[in-house]
Amino acid sequence: MRCDEVAEFVSARCDGEMIPQTAAEHMGTCAHCQALLVEYIEMGSELRRTASLEIEESVSPLIWSKPQSTFSMMSSTESRAVELKSGHEFDGFLGKAFEEKPIWTGLYESIRDVFFPVKLPPLELTSKPIPVPDRMAVKPNPWAIGSAGAVNIAILL
Repeated sequence: MRCDEVAEFVSARCDGEMIPQTAAEHMGTCAHCQALLVEYIEMGSELRRTASLEIEESVSPLIWSKPQSTFSMMSSTESRAVELKSGHEFDGFLGKAFEEKPIWTGLYESIRDVFFPVKLPPLELTSKPIPVPDRMAVKPNPWAIGSAGAVNIAILL
């Protein structure tokens, strides 16, 4: 095999996929293909390193270590304020805060929205319609209607 034929299998080899035996033999003997394989391996390790850095920066250290003694000395309002300030414990994983509501609150809001919808301002359209020919405004062919009717009657009989 030639290097240009093997080049597509180099990436597959780095991903752990099965490659043809001839391509593997060529990669074992060709210096150019081995250098390309090393480049792919270095690129993959750099991508994994960069991804792990991004994950570490997004996870807050407050999530993993909450000293119990600090919370036990605070009043309930102070501890609630600290919880709201630090966010939910899953914020680091989800990337944003999510709202937990009781099922009855959600049901009440849904029923209220059905019977008493929020008044919105009138919709203002800024686009202008373009003239389009009506595809259904074609004069029907009486011969086509008659022959189709005759075939259907013949099938039913």
